[in-house]
Amino acid sequence: MCIAYIAEACLPIIAVRATRIPEIVYDRVNGLSANPEDTQTLSDTTAALLRNPKKARIIGKDGRLLTEGHDIHRTWSSYEKLYQELAGQARPDLFLAMIRVDGKL
Repeated sequence: MCIAYIAEACLPIIAVRATRIPEIVYDRVNGLSANPEDTQTLSDTTAALLRNPKKARIIGKDGRLLTEGHDIHRTWSSYEKLYQELAGQARPDLFLAMIRVDGKL
């Protein structure tokens, strides 16, 4: 989620190639990346962006494109739909009953 916030702010993304990050950060397109154990490359790319603010702005602006078309309400709606499909049927009445029993509603 932090990557989305960085992209939203039009800042260049500097990340390691781990988990799902390579599917989001395209090296030298919308950010810069390195292998997790390659601290020298991470250091060098960070320093290079600090020395070249114009390049940092371009990469940051391209990173901003990641967030366009993404909306938290649409994301939650997609998750809700997925959960409903997995459960076979939405049962908000049971969820509310569970909360009431727990005394938190």
